[in-house]
Amino acid sequence: DILAQHYAWALGQLFDSLGFDHAIILEDDIEIAPDFFDYFAAMLPLLDQDPSLLTISAFADNGQPQHVHDPSAVYRSDFFPGLGWVMTQRLWSELGPKWPKAFWDDWLREPANRRGRASIRPEVSRSYTYGVKGVSSGQFSSFLKNMELSKGGVDWSLYDVTALRKDQYDPAFAAAVAAAPEVSVGTVASLSGGGTSPGEACADRKLSYEHKGDFERIAKALGLMPELKAGVPRTAYQGIVTFRRGPCRFYIAPTYAINPETQSVIVPGHEGPPSPAPAQQQVRPSSRYL
Repeated sequence: DILAQHYAWALGQLFDSLGFDHAIILEDDIEIAPDFFDYFAAMLPLLDQDPSLLTISAFADNGQPQHVHDPSAVYRSDFFPGLGWVMTQRLWSELGPKWPKAFWDDWLREPANRRGRASIRPEVSRSYTYGVKGVSSGQFSSFLKNMELSKGGVDWSLYDVTALRKDQYDPAFAAAVAAAPEVSVGTVASLSGGGTSPGEACADRKLSYEHKGDFERIAKALGLMPELKAGVPRTAYQGIVTFRRGPCRFYIAPTYAINPETQSVIVPGHEGPPSPAPAQQQVRPSSRYL
């Protein structure tokens, strides 16, 4: 995988040779939002202060217009998003000596390398990839081509990042999910773009899943990315995927406890029915969006 080797060389130059403390990683087929750098400038102090964080990312995997609403909303995620993210000198010192020869992004998502650390990601993407060649053989093109790129307008200098610290974020997040009433997939699918039925007030709501296959079914029905990497759904935090319908927030949450270190939703008794065997084995392409 030439891409992984190029990353190793470039990061080595930045951190080992030139001694930078931080580097924002962008590829040549990525467009950035007007407030891209302001967003990172606001979030970087949090990354330096909170050891429970892996990186800051500009990308939201479920960032299509129907799933997002608030350009100032920011979340913790156990899924490493990529596509505009920060590497620190501290993280490179840890990962550089064992950097893989291929598929660096999936490698970084593995529990042994992520080590329970979360990423910060925006609700509305600050990066957009317009590349076609190498995009997992078109596997994700239907999601990527409809991604919403923020138009800016957020004054990030006023953003209170302390709410994203683990000791503050986790209790508030758990309370919000616990208080959200249960709704069905059919109810969400029938809602208008505003996220409510006529005359109904907007409030957080929740859909529950009982195993991996159940999550995939719900995600597909709602047009969200159904894929897991290292047992973690895209954008998920503590197994919970957050999305919007208009201004209203929804959670897709497991009914069972997951491993607090790996955050994998695949646990004994909740694997779900076996997936059908593929018609033929395919070699994973060297992709920029994985």
